[in-house]
Amino acid sequence: MRTHRNLWPLGAALSLTLLGFWLPWLAPDPVGLNLNGFELSDWVMLSPDVLYRAYPLNRLSYLGVTACLTIGFGVALGQARVGRNWRSWIARPATWALAFGLLAAFLTTLPYFPHSLTGWREPEWRLQWLAALGALAGGLLGVIVPIGLGRLALVGLALGGAHLAFWSWWLTRPLAEALLGSAPTGIGWALCLMGWVGVLVVGLFDVGRR
Repeated sequence: MRTHRNLWPLGAALSLTLLGFWLPWLAPDPVGLNLNGFELSDWVMLSPDVLYRAYPLNRLSYLGVTACLTIGFGVALGQARVGRNWRSWIARPATWALAFGLLAAFLTTLPYFPHSLTGWREPEWRLQWLAALGALAGGLLGVIVPIGLGRLALVGLALGGAHLAFWSWWLTRPLAEALLGSAPTGIGWALCLMGWVGVLVVGLFDVGRR
C-alpha cells in the first residue's frame, strides 16, 4: 500500500491543472469576454505581431501545457501499475480515470478537426500536430518506464508545465491590455499553476523513496 499512497494526490493535481487550463485565464467582466488557455491559443494568433513572429507567442505556448499533462497522466498510470499485475491494474477505477485524463489532455493538444487528420501536411498546424503525437508517445512510454525515472519525469514536467503556463499568460497580458484596455487574470490560470505545484510536491516527495 505504501507504494500507492500518493496516487490520488498526483491524479488530483494533474486533474486540477487540466481543469484550470479549461477555466478562464482572461476574464474582463465589463467586456464579458472570458478566454481559457485553449481559446487563448487561437486568440493570440489573430495578433499581427504574433502571426508574423515578432512577438514570442504561438499556439504551443499554451498547448505545451497540455502536452506536458499528456505525458504526466501517462507517468501517473505507470506509477499506479507498480506492484500490480496487468489484470488488477486495468480493473482499477483509478486507472480508467487517469487514462481518461491522458486522452483529454492529448485531444486538447491535437489540432481541432479537420486539421487533426491532415495537420502533418499543413504548415500552420504541423508543429502542433507533431507535438500532440509526440506527447501521446511520451505518455504511453510513461506507463512502462521504471518508477524512479517516472518520478524524476514528474518533477521535470511540473517545472516545464508551470513555466509554460506562467510565461504564456504573462506575455498575453500586454496584448489583451492593448486590445481591451485591461487584462484581469481569471481563476483558471491560478488553478493551472496550483495543479503544477501539486505535481511538483508529489514528485519531489517520491524522489528517492523506496
